Amino acid sequence: ASIHVGATPGRIAADPKSGLIYVSNFEDGTLSVLRAKKLVTTIPLQFAPYVLAVDPANGVVTVTTSPSVLEIVHGSKLVGHVTLPGNGFFSVFDRHTRRDFVNMSDGKVAELQTPKASK
Repeated sequence: ASIHVGATPGRIAADPKSGLIYVSNFEDGTLSVLRAKKLVTTIPLQFAPYVLAVDPANGVVTVTTSPSVLEIVHGSKLVGHVTLPGNGFFSVFDRHTRRDFVNMSDGKVAELQTPKASK
């Protein structure tokens, strides 16, 4: 079985606590949210998404977008964004420090406190 998501799906990430699956859709600048083989919603983003990082303890997903924004999603809702200090490409969430690390085009790594989502 297959599930239709947005144009040019790229990265995929799962939140093991909520059971939600996230798919970045580069061409149409959206994030598809799936659960149990069904599309829950498609979230429009400010820019094309590159990489996803999941904080399962907090239910927050961060999406590195082009050119320099970290979009913040809680569950199936876009709840905010953080402007990066340059062009970021890939990110990872460290559950021990509760921080996102984003590699930047200038050869540096940005360390960001993951915002807590309000419920």
